[in-house]
Amino acid sequence: MRVMLATPTLFRVPTVEYQMSVMKTMNLLMQHGHVMDTCFVGGDAFISKARNGLVQSFIETWKGDYPSDMLLFIDDDEAWDEQAVLRMINDPHEIIAAAVPKKMDAKENEPQTFNNVMLDTDKKGQCYVENGLLRATQIGSGFLSIKRSAIEKMIKAYPSRYSPGDG
Repeated sequence: MRVMLATPTLFRVPTVEYQMSVMKTMNLLMQHGHVMDTCFVGGDAFISKARNGLVQSFIETWKGDYPSDMLLFIDDDEAWDEQAVLRMINDPHEIIAAAVPKKMDAKENEPQTFNNVMLDTDKKGQCYVENGLLRATQIGSGFLSIKRSAIEKMIKAYPSRYSPGDG
């Protein structure tokens, strides 16, 4: 599988933790026969616009000799366990996200909270679990994988909403 790591970076300086995670992830994926390319958008304060541009860059790879199979959004201030990316590649779900901890409000000895997470629950309030993953109706995009097949389905289902060149 060919993974495109897509990162919007306002100040154009990913954290050291991010950079270390990238190196570890590239090494692990290479050991398992996968390739990871990187794509950055720097200096854009409009995160949705930056992400749209990254999606368009992902789609543009489909026309070349080395098309990407999975788009992986990771924010430039995140660190991660490289095994998480390998699990995302091997999981059959087309869209997988990890809950990103809030950094601004973190206080010592208090439970950790997460950005933009709304879990999908049944009538008893129990979370749906699929292949070891919790199903969510909403989650942030700070650590998000989208397989090519999902984007192709979205373009086919909503052709009037797809604007080539704008993501």
